[in-house]
Amino acid sequence: MKKVLLAAMLVAIASLVLPATALTANSVDEGGVVEDIGVNAYVDPEGSPPIIKAKWEIYDEDQVKPGTQVNINPADDPGPKKLWSIVVVTDPNGAADIANVYMDLYHPCCGEFKYQRHAWEITPPLGEGNVPDMTAPIFDGYTLEELLDMALASGYINQTQYDDILMEVSKKDARVFIVELEIHHHQPYGWYIAEAWATDTGGAISEKYCNYFEVLPMLAYSMDFDTVSFGDIKPCIEKIVYGDKDLGTPDLPTLKNDGNTMIALAAHDTMGATSVNTNQPKTFINVFDLRFLDEQVMLNTSEWYYFHGLLAPCNYTQVDFSIHLPMGAPAGAYTGVIELEIIPVVEEYCVPVGLAGPCGDGICQGS
Repeated sequence: MKKVLLAAMLVAIASLVLPATALTANSVDEGGVVEDIGVNAYVDPEGSPPIIKAKWEIYDEDQVKPGTQVNINPADDPGPKKLWSIVVVTDPNGAADIANVYMDLYHPCCGEFKYQRHAWEITPPLGEGNVPDMTAPIFDGYTLEELLDMALASGYINQTQYDDILMEVSKKDARVFIVELEIHHHQPYGWYIAEAWATDTGGAISEKYCNYFEVLPMLAYSMDFDTVSFGDIKPCIEKIVYGDKDLGTPDLPTLKNDGNTMIALAAHDTMGATSVNTNQPKTFINVFDLRFLDEQVMLNTSEWYYFHGLLAPCNYTQVDFSIHLPMGAPAGAYTGVIELEIIPVVEEYCVPVGLAGPCGDGICQGS
């Protein structure tokens, strides 16, 4: 009966898109004609949909602050940071009716959609008496109880939820799933929102369950220089060492932002250019220039200069240095020290009203 009904629907829809009385004519010299035929179908769910009981992320890198905090340090791992979302699901029709669990990730502050992941199951295996072995490790050497301890410590569940989940899983009334997430070190900092949802064998869709985890601001940068050599110079003639955007050329200074914050730069000439001739030492101040992001200034020894430009994450820039000794500067070698301060610029970002719960119940919904 359902097959007949579906066929009837398809015929009816096709007739709307391309009526049987429509006449199409085209010269055979112009080739064939492509027609778009619309189709439609509807899956009629049977029974009640699954229910997301709880969801949280591991591993938390700040045990004091509520929620899961993640530090993404490219010095530790140049690839993306991995973390995992754990989802506990039940179903009024029985846990065996749960078919699929998905997670949609959104950028901070209820931002744009990032990606979707399909979860896999890590429910404790069956032991003696065909009941779940609650002492068996289910992920990365941890038992379900130990994973729930992490959720409780981070504030994603309370003690009542903790006890209910243990009881339901032990009775095979709930199942446990996990999703692997990846965040690259240049991705925005802030509170990401993760939406979990499930389907059952009949196609019924659960309500979305949302929770937050925080990617912390991280200052990370690369420089290919710690010395600038001007070579031979002449008084009253500016000598410039130009940078480039290649970290493999230390003679051409380069700065790269490897973190997830904007970077500001400050510079300070600590001592001027000082002659290394011990018989006739001579120091000249206000002789060094520095150029950063299209802003060039002369550095002085009395104060730091803070450049106005900001270097965005995952970007390179050249840093140019120049020296200009005054007329009559004694011949010989000169040395000096210029200090650079790399400053993270962290803007205030939104904080979630609640850490976890049904999407829309005081929890920002990404979609």
